[in-house]
Amino acid sequence: MLKKIGQQLCPRKALLFLAPSVRGNENNTPQSKLKQELINIGKTNPDVQALIKRNTEILESSSFLIREYKTDICLNPPVFPYSISGSLRSNGFLYLNAQSLTALSYPLGNWKKYFTSFYPKKLSGQIDFLGNMEIRVTEIAYSFPMSKRPKGFKCMSIDDGNVKFEAESLMMQSNRNEHTTKLVGDPFSKNEANRKEFMSNKRKLESYL
Repeated sequence: MLKKIGQQLCPRKALLFLAPSVRGNENNTPQSKLKQELINIGKTNPDVQALIKRNTEILESSSFLIREYKTDICLNPPVFPYSISGSLRSNGFLYLNAQSLTALSYPLGNWKKYFTSFYPKKLSGQIDFLGNMEIRVTEIAYSFPMSKRPKGFKCMSIDDGNVKFEAESLMMQSNRNEHTTKLVGDPFSKNEANRKEFMSNKRKLESYL
């Protein structure tokens, strides 16, 4: 009965998600292929090159938060977020999905992770000029005796699409098995002029594909 409940409360794919398959081949994703295609077009088209440069500059001018808006409970066994990815929607906000690993398959940390709770402390990855983002945990922190979970992550820097985040707003959680599954963020930090310009540039870029 417990096994059945656990499967209902935690997607099977999260339990079986192993570290080597998290990384995958980023160059083969649909988003990376579109990005590379536009970069190639920009080599001979100055208008495309200018749009790519401007959208990159807009992102670099902002320091923003991504915040949890949905969680799940995994009973058999608990899992911890490792990879966060998503894209910019038509409303100009980032919507992201977190993929999680068990302690056994988590590539970071030492023996303590098997006996206590931990959480993502630092993440890094990329955000591109179309608003696609993928980040992964690069450092964890242990929480003992009470479990803690970040309510979100703060963007510390963006440099030529390379982005770094750190955990913020730690909260105590009574259920160690609860974990983040979805997050949302405003990469323009409420700057509506930047949001409007970026989205307009994005549409123009996509028209070249």
